[in-house]
Amino acid sequence: MGEVETGISIVIICHNSAERLPETLAHLLRQQTLSEIHWEVLVVDNASTDGTAAAAAACWPPAFTAPMRIVHEPRVGASHARRRGIQDARYEIVSFIDDDNWVSTDWVRLVVQAMSEHPEAGLCGGPSEPVFEHTPPAWFAAHTASYAADAQAGHRGWCEQLWTAGMSIRKAAWQQLVDAGFEFTLTGREGGTLTAGEDSELCLAIKLAGWKLWYEPELRMRHFIPARRLTWTHLRKLYRGFGAARVYLPLYEDWWEENDYSRTAKLNWFGRMLFSLRDLYGKRRYIFAEFSEGDSEKLYAEWSVGFFRALLADGFKYSQKVRRIEALTAALRRRSGG
Repeated sequence: MGEVETGISIVIICHNSAERLPETLAHLLRQQTLSEIHWEVLVVDNASTDGTAAAAAACWPPAFTAPMRIVHEPRVGASHARRRGIQDARYEIVSFIDDDNWVSTDWVRLVVQAMSEHPEAGLCGGPSEPVFEHTPPAWFAAHTASYAADAQAGHRGWCEQLWTAGMSIRKAAWQQLVDAGFEFTLTGREGGTLTAGEDSELCLAIKLAGWKLWYEPELRMRHFIPARRLTWTHLRKLYRGFGAARVYLPLYEDWWEENDYSRTAKLNWFGRMLFSLRDLYGKRRYIFAEFSEGDSEKLYAEWSVGFFRALLADGFKYSQKVRRIEALTAALRRRSGG
């Protein structure tokens, strides 16, 4: 990645973001930073077709204190775009915000402060407050975490999991993963496809490498949620994505939360398929019947459908992915002395 300088790169992942991006950039333009902090904004145009790059360029004053650069990543998928952002970022800390995240005016200062005060932290993040285009449905309050729009970890200190929206990563930690052979198995959002899990995969890998995760409650941002995402259909699709991610995440940690899905993680593809089919059969009523909005059993069924479909789609690729993850986790444990 070349020589890394002291400072912070704000990386914005964009796929067809021309409409959302101006407000996100406007909040960054309001940053109240210390003069000694060097920072930049990097817009990663992830195969957009709506003029995202032009919209970004039109919003950022050329003479502003922090420069903005636009890079292009042709492979659709959040994980591909994040990798590109880290690769092209100039500074030692890379802070990811999404195209619908409105960060606080002291974001840059607080990220640098948190990472400086906690050198063992490979990642840091904070809370997210939802901002709605229209009044949210009654069920939303029970699913704020599904939208990455709540307090997240809660209290200041070390935590186990952070979202990629608003997550800051130390380049040294990322390079340690790359040197061990890390590749995202879970690609995250792919255009309009609601896949998931790249945030959990990154957090698990970082911890295996011997780094910690820091939660800073003062590191606030607002997450704009449009009306089209506040539908029961959208939430059901999110749960399918969560289920799909669960195929591979348990392979990263032996101590992962004990449940039926984690106990089957070491089975071969056929064994896990049989387990998944039995699970689907037990939930068939909820899969094929319609239930009122907010019914948790319907969401659990969608989760199981997502798990099955991801396992089925990978087929013969499954064993290859499992071997890659097992080799990676072994390498990370050796490097960290774990």
